[in-house]
Amino acid sequence: MRIFPTGLSPRIGKMFLAIGRKVLEVSPEALYLSFVRMCLTERMRRYRLLFDCAIIVSWEMTADEINVLKTVLEGIVGREGFSYLEDSPMKVFDELLNSGAASRRTASALLHTLLMKIPEYVKGGSGDLGEEEVSAKIQKECLFKKRESECFARMYLRLFSKENGEKWEKEKYSGLRSFVSKEWEFTWKGDTRWETRGGSVGCEYEATMKLSPIEGKVNDKKLDKMLSKNPFLSEEDIADHFFGRLRDYLDEEFEDYCTSDDYYEPVCEDFEAEYYASEWCQKHGFEILSFTGEGFTGDYEPDLRGY
Repeated sequence: MRIFPTGLSPRIGKMFLAIGRKVLEVSPEALYLSFVRMCLTERMRRYRLLFDCAIIVSWEMTADEINVLKTVLEGIVGREGFSYLEDSPMKVFDELLNSGAASRRTASALLHTLLMKIPEYVKGGSGDLGEEEVSAKIQKECLFKKRESECFARMYLRLFSKENGEKWEKEKYSGLRSFVSKEWEFTWKGDTRWETRGGSVGCEYEATMKLSPIEGKVNDKKLDKMLSKNPFLSEEDIADHFFGRLRDYLDEEFEDYCTSDDYYEPVCEDFEAEYYASEWCQKHGFEILSFTGEGFTGDYEPDLRGY
């Protein structure tokens, strides 16, 4: 009977089970179940990470390491939102390693707790969970020994403490509030070509405008989804989102204006960029405070390739 999933080397699996029996003192069945869970997500890369977790023998996090992990995770949650720990565990792992905040062994162990959804368990406990209860959950789900489980239990309980919960609640949508309270300068450069069988004309337009979001009227369905996933989006991220959409909208309108007539070349100086910008702003809850723009129609360039 095949005991390993397709694509998993039996030799590697048996080595892992042997380590588990001797080092972690858990049954092969329990260790194999955890291994399969890991392999089902990002199989190849996590082979090494599992071995990193498996060789945690005399290792124990110090108080300083616990504080460092908590601080890094607080920053990640405050920047990316709670769901980031669940949706992007490998990015959390990479950030820990790249920043030098944790050793590979510690980062690997933390990754395992993320994959086993320990943060969701602790956060969902609404402050009613104790260290012993969380430690038991980590032992069961991650197969860590008691000492390591207690370290992570303390770290997660501090991460999702009442104080942090109150702080994060106050910071929700702070980026959006800051965004709508400011005036923003936006620059757009349109660049396309009008082409016929005999030649082409270069088309350009450049505009600079000052925009003011209207509090209570700023709206965008995609932004709503982004904020529901991460209510801590910064004002810069929100500005990039809105002005990226405005830039795309003006690009499309300019492209259509310049290329819609096959027989007459466009007059870029007549492109009504302010009108289109106003139309977009009205739809999304912005006001144009100032606008300057200028178009440029290039010379006709004959296509000599066919001659």
